[in-house]
Amino acid sequence: MKTRSQYKQRAEKAQQLDKGHPQSLHASSQARVDDIIIVPTRQAAPTISLSGFLLLVASFFVFKGGCIAWIGAEEYAASIKYLKSGTVFEQAAAFVMTPDALSQFLANQFRVVLP
Repeated sequence: MKTRSQYKQRAEKAQQLDKGHPQSLHASSQARVDDIIIVPTRQAAPTISLSGFLLLVASFFVFKGGCIAWIGAEEYAASIKYLKSGTVFEQAAAFVMTPDALSQFLANQFRVVLP
């Protein structure tokens, strides 16, 4: 069993930690009387770097070019036409997957490699 003097010593330590004593772990940490140090957690904001975003966009164009090269331009155009007559989600997919100059250029480059 702890005596009053032990509780008093721990309370003094807690006050020192709250005042920013060099023993403190974090500027906003708090020490309770029972020797438990509470350090507040911070939520890290999810971030994506510019290079990661550019890699994602480039991968999407490569994917579109691969699809055009694999199934052929006519079949791809028919698929896009079919999607345009579908639900709102399918219409949005048709808008995003519509062939563009970069995708067509990549498809022409892939046709050399693909069977």
